Amino acid sequence: MSYANRGKWLESVITHVNQIYEMNNKAIIRKVPTDINYNTRTGKAFFKAKGMVDFVGISNGKMIAFDAKNTKGKSIPFNNIQPHQVDYLQKIKAHGGAAFLLIYFERYQELYALDIDEYVGLEETLDRKSIPYSYFENIEPVQSRNGIAFDYLDIM
Repeated sequence: MSYANRGKWLESVITHVNQIYEMNNKAIIRKVPTDINYNTRTGKAFFKAKGMVDFVGISNGKMIAFDAKNTKGKSIPFNNIQPHQVDYLQKIKAHGGAAFLLIYFERYQELYALDIDEYVGLEETLDRKSIPYSYFENIEPVQSRNGIAFDYLDIM
């Protein structure tokens, strides 16, 4: 499976989970579309501007914003999350919202939620370019519950 398709798979799973949340009146969370321009002369597509994050919404009166990341490896590189995404998530958190990353380790078939403040702390203190899987070993992965694959709101 290609890198792009792995990301699409994770996004499609999360989108399905979000549909269940909405049907159960638990949350309204939407995938943020990526604005793309197409140059008819060259036949190439390009992004209009820097993307925000993958998903935004609301649950119980609280804004939710998060980005979903997928890795085949034993770590998640810090450069997978762009500085403007970190900045946006920190602003959401500063205004009382829930801001986090959902990180899927394909090798272990486990999904973890990482609060944006925790992510920033790791980026500042770890003497490496990535967060190793071993960091997550003492954290409860996002579980499938109540007929929902990856019930990530259950951890909030």
